[in-house]
Formats: sequence, C-alpha cells, structure tokens
Amino acid sequence: MKYAKEICEPIRDTASLWKKCRDLVDFNAFYQRCISDVCSVSSLEVSSPACVILSVVARECALQGAVVDNWSEHYSVDGRCGK
Repeated sequence: MKYAKEICEPIRDTASLWKKCRDLVDFNAFYQRCISDVCSVSSLEVSSPACVILSVVARECALQGAVVDNWSEHYSVDGRCGK
C-alpha cells in the first residue's frame, strides 16, 4: 500500500501543473482508483495503472477546458509514463 501511495501521489500534487484543473475534476476519486488499480497488479506492471490514471486525469482536465500539456514529462512513474 505504501508503494501504491507513492506511485499515485502525482494525482494529489497541488503544484501548478494541475492547478488550473483542481476545481474542475475530482482528483480524490482518481487517486483512490489509482491506489486500487496499483494494488491489484503484479509488481512488474505497477507503473502502468498509475500512468493510465494520470493520462485520464489529463484528458478529463482537457474536457473541462483546462489543458495540461506534457504531464508525462513532469510526472514520470518509475520513468515509464510517456516514454
């Protein structure tokens, strides 16, 4: 569980990257989903659910009019998102 929290932490990050979207999308729901998904996969695939959830968050932000460009450059999970 501790590792899942570390992997999913970018979703809860209040840094400026997500700031313009913070009030438009339920980040807590995405964080909880990320924790659940990361805990349900084998250790070899652990970054994949977090990357998927982060891309969904970025897409939801865009749908709400708050485009978050290059999120994967800022939040690479184990160096695997967007690479």
